[in-house]
Amino acid sequence: MLRRLDECLDYMETHVSILLWTLMPFTHTPCQPEHKEAEVYRSRYRLLLTRALTLIRGHFVSCLRDILLSVSKKVVDTQLNDAALSALLYAKFRVGAPELKQIGLEIQKRAVPPLDPDQGTEAEYQSLLNELHTNYAATRGKLVIPLVRKRLGEIAQSPSTSKDLVSFARASISYVRGVCLDEFDLWSEWFHGQGGLYDFLETICEPLYDHLRPRIIHEDKIVKLCQLCTLLQTCYLFDQEEETEYMDANQLDFSALIQPALEDVQTRLVFRAQAFLRDEIERFKPRPEDLDYPSRNKQLSISVSEKQISGRKLSHTDAYISPPKQTAAVEDGGAEAQLEQDTKWDFDSQSAPAAWYSTLRKAVWLLSRIYRLVNVPSMTLC
Repeated sequence: MLRRLDECLDYMETHVSILLWTLMPFTHTPCQPEHKEAEVYRSRYRLLLTRALTLIRGHFVSCLRDILLSVSKKVVDTQLNDAALSALLYAKFRVGAPELKQIGLEIQKRAVPPLDPDQGTEAEYQSLLNELHTNYAATRGKLVIPLVRKRLGEIAQSPSTSKDLVSFARASISYVRGVCLDEFDLWSEWFHGQGGLYDFLETICEPLYDHLRPRIIHEDKIVKLCQLCTLLQTCYLFDQEEETEYMDANQLDFSALIQPALEDVQTRLVFRAQAFLRDEIERFKPRPEDLDYPSRNKQLSISVSEKQISGRKLSHTDAYISPPKQTAAVEDGGAEAQLEQDTKWDFDSQSAPAAWYSTLRKAVWLLSRIYRLVNVPSMTLC
C-alpha cells in the first residue's frame, strides 16, 4: 500500500511539473495543470500516506508498551540474578526487533529533507520518526535507569570505593560504560542509524554524574583530581593525534558521554591550582633561613661530604636532590616543613633540589602535576 501511494504521488508530481514547464514559455498568464483536480489528488495521496505512517507509529508504540508491561512485571515480582535479568532486559527486546525495525524503516525512508521547504510534509514524517526514538528511549529508560541508580548506590557504599574518588570513578564509569555498550548494540537492532541514540545514552549516564559531581566538587587534593583526570583522558577518551580520519560509526563513542565529567574535573583542578598559587606562592612569606643561601649551600655540601666519607655510593641524584638537615626553625613548624608534611598537596621534598627557593619548588611541583591535564581550548589556567 505504501509503495502504491508513492507511485501515485510520483506520477502527480512528475506530470504536473512537466506540464507547467512545457506550457510556461507559450503563455502570458499563470499556468494551470492539465488535470483540473491534480492538486486535490496530490493532497489526498499525501493525507493517506500520513495516515499509513501514523498507523505504523501506533503499532510500534503499542508493541513497546506490551514488552514493557511484561518485563517490568517480572522484574518487580521476583528477585532475579544477573543472568535472568539480562535475559529479560535484552533477550526479550530482541524477539520482535527485526519486524519492528523493518516497518520503522518505512517512516525513515520518507523522513527526508524536502526539496521545497514550503511543502512541509516531510517534516511531519520526521516527527513520526522522532516519536519512535523517543518512545523507545523512554521505555528502555524506565527499565534500565533504576537499575543503574541502584548499582551506583551500591558502589558508592562499598568500603573500597566510598572514600576514594578515583576508585569510585573507575568502578562506576566501567559499569556505566558496559551498560551503554549493551544499549548501543540493542539500538542497532531496532533502528537504522543513530538519530536520537546519544541523547538516550546521556540519560543513562545522568545517575553517574549525580554521584560523581558532588565528590569532585568536595575533593581538595590536587593529586586525586590529577589522577581522575588522567584516568578519564587515557582510558575513555580518543587521542586526537592518533585518531583515524573517520571514526567507525558502528562503535560507541563513549568519549562524548564522559566529556562532561572530564570538564567537571578540569574545572575543579583549575580552581584548586589557583588556590595553591594564591596560598602557597603569592602569599608566601620567606623566613631568614630561606634567604640565607650561603648557609643552605654549606649544609648541602656537608651532607654530600658525609655520604662520601661513610663509603656510601654517591649518585648524581644525591648530589643535587638530597635536602640538607632541617634547621630548628623549620622543625618548629615553618611553612615549608608544614607543606612537605601535608598530604593534602602530596608534596615530596625529595622530588626537587633542596637549594631551590621554596616557591620555585612548589611551582615546579604544581606544573608537573597539571601538565597536559587542562590543556584544552575551553580550559585555561589564569
